[in-house]
Amino acid sequence: MEGIVIAIVIVVLVAVVLSVVSAKRKKSPGMPGHAEGIARKAAPPQTETERMYRPGPIPDQLGLAADIPLDETARQLELAFAENFGDMLKRRVLGKYARMSEAEYEWKLLELKRYLLMNTVLKQVPMFSPEVDDIWHEMLMFTREYERFCQHWNGRTIHHAPHGEPVSMQGERAWFDWVYSHLFAQTPYSGRIWRGFFRYPLDREKLDMLGWESEERIAAALFHARAAEYNPEVEETIALLIHMAKEQITRAGAAADSSGMTANRSSVTSSMSGAAGGVAFGALASSMLMFSVLDPERYTQQMEEIMPEEEKRNNASCGSSSCTATLIADDSLGRDGGGTSDGGDSGDSSSDSSSSDSSSSGDSGSSSCSSSSGCGGGGD
Repeated sequence: MEGIVIAIVIVVLVAVVLSVVSAKRKKSPGMPGHAEGIARKAAPPQTETERMYRPGPIPDQLGLAADIPLDETARQLELAFAENFGDMLKRRVLGKYARMSEAEYEWKLLELKRYLLMNTVLKQVPMFSPEVDDIWHEMLMFTREYERFCQHWNGRTIHHAPHGEPVSMQGERAWFDWVYSHLFAQTPYSGRIWRGFFRYPLDREKLDMLGWESEERIAAALFHARAAEYNPEVEETIALLIHMAKEQITRAGAAADSSGMTANRSSVTSSMSGAAGGVAFGALASSMLMFSVLDPERYTQQMEEIMPEEEKRNNASCGSSSCTATLIADDSLGRDGGGTSDGGDSGDSSSDSSSSDSSSSGDSGSSSCSSSSGCGGGGD
């Protein structure tokens, strides 16, 4: 009799256990054997920089504007980078800046390549992005690779110039913006990385030179004349930029003489409409030059009326403490400045601050370099 009772108890216990297991399986769709498949761990939350910089196709040929004849030079730059650096620079930068996402690195590397390409066109190219400068510093750590890279596509090394005395960089920033916006198409992150474009008018001295001097004098004063001697693409690009500047200045003068300021502003905005997604980047540069000629005192107000909201946000991100009317390059950044093809050492140190963290500080009109003589890129 006792054996029968024990057997019944065992059967009941087994039934209870099976019932519990079955209930748990029904509540867990991720258990093996169910159509829903194996349960997966939740993805970690995105960091701030991952939200700011999204993966996406990087523009071919550095995103050159359609009418800029630097295709082969840009192609050689890309090939030289791949051959000499591969993933070494990426590993170094991401290893040092733990908060930087891969997408952020790729977009900022694009802007560094664009900056280096500008060094083949312009006589001086100040560095206006501490974040881009951070990556350039890390690139310089690979001394032999960096020299081979520059020689491959540029014929000479682009050196990282030393510091000098602080100088105002407003005019240099305006010239940088005008040239950059004619050379390249804007990406979703260009304005953010370069701290906003078109904040300042071109200075009167540069406007007078572009308007009245011969093409030869302008090329010698503002552009990389030596690079033009051995690179036909650079020579053609310099001639094209000078022609664009002269044409825009002539148009501005004619508009002021014939229709007055109010009508002229209307003609500017109407000529820029129709671009997909808002005002075209190159058209903003043309307007920048036109307002610099016609009404420099009200330049900021004029540009704000036609500036896309995204660009306004990029400009506003430059804090009031550093974006004052008179801009001074900041030696306290602890970085060197723009590039030069003719002298200086390549440098052997880099900033210890996080590139991702530095995006909330700095000045869109101040250069990482502090002297006009030491900020030159291209050079003669």
